[in-house]
Amino acid sequence: MIKYSEEDVKNSDGGEYKSNFEAGSYYCEVKEVRDGNRPNQYGICFKEVNSGNVICWDNLTFAGRALGIAHKKIKVIDPSFVVGEDFDEQTLVGKRVNLLLENETFNGRTSLRPKTKSENFGYTVEADVPF
Repeated sequence: MIKYSEEDVKNSDGGEYKSNFEAGSYYCEVKEVRDGNRPNQYGICFKEVNSGNVICWDNLTFAGRALGIAHKKIKVIDPSFVVGEDFDEQTLVGKRVNLLLENETFNGRTSLRPKTKSENFGYTVEADVPF
């Protein structure tokens, strides 16, 4: 028997949590890192720090034309990242960044994503976050 509540759906990865947030700037923390759909790709789940709710997902792809973008993003998430050294992607969990988010529609589904046409593709270092 399958049984779950509306609250379970809201709190799940596929829930409608994004409707709680509008486009804008948010202080976020990496909640989870998953292997992506392609080699050298990782899905990064961000939660908004004040509410603790999941706000968006982003992909970092360390290959091809996307490598430069992923490099800039990971250096903002973890400034200690060193090119050419082994790096456990799970060390990103708990790291905090300010994200400039906008609505993006893909395959008929609209969700918040880091604003690609901005400095560092929507990622800002923690020190730049006003308290």
